[in-house]
Amino acid sequence: MKVIQYDETLQEYNSALLNTLRGFTPKYEFIAIWVPDADLLRSVISLVEAAFSEDEFQFTLNFSKETMLPINRKEFDLRLADIAIFTSEETVTGVNYHFSDMKSKDRKLSFQKNQIFNPNSNDNKTTTQQQSELNGDEIYLSQINYFCAHAKHNTMLEEVDVLTLMTLSEQKITLQVQIDQENVIRHLAYHGELPLIQKGIFEAACQLLVNLPIDDIRDNGLTLIEYHLRKNSKQRKMAGIQVHFNFSEIFSPLKALLSVLVKQLESKKVNFFDIRNQLTWGTSQRDDIKKQLNESINQYLSDENKSVGIEIDNIDEKARVTIMLGDEISANEKGQLLMDLEIIVRKEVHPAIQLYSTLYVDRNTKRKGHQWAINL
Repeated sequence: MKVIQYDETLQEYNSALLNTLRGFTPKYEFIAIWVPDADLLRSVISLVEAAFSEDEFQFTLNFSKETMLPINRKEFDLRLADIAIFTSEETVTGVNYHFSDMKSKDRKLSFQKNQIFNPNSNDNKTTTQQQSELNGDEIYLSQINYFCAHAKHNTMLEEVDVLTLMTLSEQKITLQVQIDQENVIRHLAYHGELPLIQKGIFEAACQLLVNLPIDDIRDNGLTLIEYHLRKNSKQRKMAGIQVHFNFSEIFSPLKALLSVLVKQLESKKVNFFDIRNQLTWGTSQRDDIKKQLNESINQYLSDENKSVGIEIDNIDEKARVTIMLGDEISANEKGQLLMDLEIIVRKEVHPAIQLYSTLYVDRNTKRKGHQWAINL
């Protein structure tokens, strides 16, 4: 039977990360696909499943007393028992775990389901609570139960004049969203044949995604929900970076509906590049735009009580506007001001305008000459 000294193997792995150009050459081949973790339980599960993936079912893991001292052995053994058949043996120097077989020969319930990147996952697969727990999703169940107990969005939304109502359906689940003219989500609701887990996830979405713009939901919506359902600080079920494409299958119905929502709303957004390609501003039109820009910029500076020298240097036929910013503010403040001004003038003057900045030209010839003398 193969014997693995856990502490020595971990030390060899860490040493190889720092000192070996071509990686880590372990005693047994299956250890090469092991991904250690700072959490001992997750690290050991990864090692055991690495062995199972290479058809190694009988081996011994040896742990030192120091390694096992802070570990809750009862919880540790219960979690290992979910995936493997083993016995433990106390020794003078530590603990031996003798593994004899997998808990289930259906490896999809163990090794393959816990991979960080799983391109073969089926988004349409119905996930039960039992499957969820087998995949390590029990970290979400506490918060899912909380949202189920405090559910208040399992209803139908009514039409409102100032908001657009969108209704989306997936796997017998309906999500309704009310959106304002700025593509900001104002209300959400859901209904349909929802299992307990899905009810908790959709309730969390209705409470957490309200008042967010569609761009934020596209980039961070699902991550925000996963984070809260994990109760913010709990460890994730797997090592690696958790992003929307490697989330658990329990998030698939919500992910599918949010994807449809984002695509439908993005199709209604103004494409500034298409608008700009069609522009051919003549001289008189550019003069008129310059006048509007000055009015809009001066009003903004007055409203915000900012004292900054700003001068429009150039406007081309494709709505590219170059302005000069004074040195009263720092470079960081100039960058923020430029972005704020671009948002304002796109709303008030023309949606295709892009602002660029250049150094402010000091038109005082005496001061310029004095500065020149100093530089010399």
